[in-house]
Amino acid sequence: MTDIRDDSPSLVPDGPAVEASAALLAFARTAQESRQVGEVLAALLATSVRLTGATHAAVLERTAHDGLALVSDLDSGLPEGLTIGDLRASLWNVLLGRAHLRWLSGDTAPRPFRDYPGWSQGIVVRIASRQGPAKLLLLGADAGLEGVEVDLVQGLADIAAPTVEGLEMLNGTRRSQALLHGVTELAGNLGAAVSPAQLLEAITTGLSGLEGIEGARVWAPTDSADLPPVVVAGHDQGDVPDTTELEARVRRLLDPTISRGVRSLVESPARFAPGAPFVTLLTLEGEPCRVLGIVHRQPLDDLSRGVLASLGTATGPAMREVEMAAERRSLLSSYTRALHPNAAPAQLELAVQHHPNTTAPGSFGGDFYDWFEVGEDQAVIALGDVSGKGISAASTASMVVWSLRAIGGRGAQPTVITHLLNGVVARELNMEKFVTLALLTVDTARWEVRLLLSGHPAPLVVGDGRAKVVDCQAAPPLGVSEVANAAPPTVLTLQPGHALVLFTDGVTEAVGSDGTRYGVDRLASRAARHAATGTWSAKGLGDTLWQSVLDWGGGPPDDDCAILVVRRPPLGDSA
Repeated sequence: MTDIRDDSPSLVPDGPAVEASAALLAFARTAQESRQVGEVLAALLATSVRLTGATHAAVLERTAHDGLALVSDLDSGLPEGLTIGDLRASLWNVLLGRAHLRWLSGDTAPRPFRDYPGWSQGIVVRIASRQGPAKLLLLGADAGLEGVEVDLVQGLADIAAPTVEGLEMLNGTRRSQALLHGVTELAGNLGAAVSPAQLLEAITTGLSGLEGIEGARVWAPTDSADLPPVVVAGHDQGDVPDTTELEARVRRLLDPTISRGVRSLVESPARFAPGAPFVTLLTLEGEPCRVLGIVHRQPLDDLSRGVLASLGTATGPAMREVEMAAERRSLLSSYTRALHPNAAPAQLELAVQHHPNTTAPGSFGGDFYDWFEVGEDQAVIALGDVSGKGISAASTASMVVWSLRAIGGRGAQPTVITHLLNGVVARELNMEKFVTLALLTVDTARWEVRLLLSGHPAPLVVGDGRAKVVDCQAAPPLGVSEVANAAPPTVLTLQPGHALVLFTDGVTEAVGSDGTRYGVDRLASRAARHAATGTWSAKGLGDTLWQSVLDWGGGPPDDDCAILVVRRPPLGDSA
């Protein structure tokens, strides 16, 4: 049934080679110019049929339960969903990239294709992708595929693959951004709740109104034999099947003795009846423990699940605060803390002074920072500033941080990161606000630093008792145009014991008692004096600079402020 290598004659024995080449070039251009995955797949099917003489074509995508969903169709006659079967099924080899599949008679056609007319002959190849579910390109006919070369069919799939992968990544990022934006605004608007019941109602109602989410429930321990939800939002009882499996999962999560590993497995998304939506369960820690069920028609990506998990983690402290009638905005604070990066990348000293506007009650910061490793001896570091203040600025800041992690964490180049972030910000903010960004990539093996600025102040380089502004070109801020106007990266070598000091404009625009702004020159002068004291560290430099800003203004400035120090340890030291 499976033909791994086909030595049959050329693809179109009677057709001019120039026509085939022209069709391939036309398809390649179409794939590059398309803005929707469906357009690329439709062009792939049309071109495949034209070049092979197939009468049926389809693209199938693997689903969460080892089935196949029809995502693009050209007279295939196939249903919307197919079952792959167990590991003996030949389709598994294709899905896993081990082989292609080919049959030339109805007797050898694999299930389920032998059950559908027009598939007596067929070819199946994989559309390779490192992200998202695997896809298959299927071509079928009752006759005429004997002379078709599988390698050329695979070549068509390979032409489409990178465009499909890129568009799916972009579409996934767009969906995630909408969820991120909505969850952050939801968290920031929960301060009006004065009781646990109101807080739960606000969470479930708010989640039910977000794009991609159909409803939400909360369960709590009960002495009853069944598990009625404490709060139901966005659904009637019948929309989420009250099956034995769902009840068992909820009861497991309500058990205080459950281990963290088992909890993670039980919380994983699942369908509890054929054709039903997915339900993702999250434990809301507190007394009593509660379980949040989020209902969604499409699977959630890792980024979206992480955002929702952060909301679930932050709900417990917020519950306690509500019960104590204390800080009403603790949920947003807890959620914002989830945006802080993990430990510093190896071989680097990193220190941050991050201070949202502290003189305006109820305001939240629009300054953000992040860092992460993308490979051995490679780190990405970012500091940015969202125009505006308050919850809206904080919402945008969190959106950018999660987007940066989603895009940069895959190892994309700095210019690609900036380009994709610009598109996200422009779409989400409708070019009504903007974001400045300083983006560093550091090679800690060679200590080469590549710096990209988007409307952001140039950093200082500090060392040997001196400090000066890095001479570099900046592109416009993110979000002012749908098309990013890239500036070339500035490349420099960070010497042993030297540091880069990144800052937001809230630092240099701090106003002193005489109305004079603090300024870049004063910041550089204070940094140079500190670096001339002998032994110093990234943290010590950051602390000194922030204290200097406080002394200048007689207290915290009335704007968000952030200082990020990136230092290469002196020779003989380690980070």
